[in-house]
Amino acid sequence: MEKSSYGYAELGRAPSYDSEISSLESSTTTRRLPLVNILGKRGFFLFTSKQSYDKFRITKFKDVKLDADGVGVPLFHMVTKYDITAHVSAKKPIYVIYKYVVKELQSPPPYTHSEVVLQVDSYCLYKVPFCEIYKCRGFTETSYKLLFPFEPESAKEYKMVEDSFSMGFEVKFGGNSLVWDVTAQKNHALCYDLRVEDTSTVENNLTSGTLPVNGPNCTIGNYNPKLFGRIPMSTYNCANLLFNEKSGPAAFGITSVPYVTELLACQGMLIHRIDEDRR
Repeated sequence: MEKSSYGYAELGRAPSYDSEISSLESSTTTRRLPLVNILGKRGFFLFTSKQSYDKFRITKFKDVKLDADGVGVPLFHMVTKYDITAHVSAKKPIYVIYKYVVKELQSPPPYTHSEVVLQVDSYCLYKVPFCEIYKCRGFTETSYKLLFPFEPESAKEYKMVEDSFSMGFEVKFGGNSLVWDVTAQKNHALCYDLRVEDTSTVENNLTSGTLPVNGPNCTIGNYNPKLFGRIPMSTYNCANLLFNEKSGPAAFGITSVPYVTELLACQGMLIHRIDEDRR
């Protein structure tokens, strides 16, 4: 499969992807978010930086030291709902993405539907439902509705449409038309670029928010699977998501991720789940 003509035009300005928050230009940074499998845990997890994931590999949940930044714990956990009717009906979610939230002990829980994962010193780690994903299969395309029923922010739902022939995805999001293009193939795994195809409004979640958009066909992120030539360890980084963000103080924990990045990360996690199911 040939590489897309869009390539990595925007992300390519970064000096290195070894740093999860690397400078692209004076107003832009790139955040690397590792997708991680953990032996004995259903689904997979997303971390907000390589530093946070590296810390978790040492402490796991058992020995983690919570702080206000939330370094060393995952941001998201995506699981498949084992309900056969969800695979044939668009009325039940097929996947759910849970979000981890750090709060001080004296603060109230983040949502009504919250689970206490652990309590360390003066902080508490909660797990809350963040995104429900519904599937609707058509003849030439499959659509996925991403619903945020528990989220107080403005985005309540949007759709990702998968083209059955190109295996790319189109998304109407925050006044923008976004496209996840297949750019390369590694064995049976696919790599994707995320680009802005059209901006229909001047002030929207992307241009006025935290992601830099420099006009149509601007690349603002990508998805890269990792392949293993040997049996992976019990906790391993199976893929990476990278997103451009407007510059700010370097922050590696779960409390500092822009909301728009969280919404785009849900798209990337869905693509990872679909890509793994294809193999």
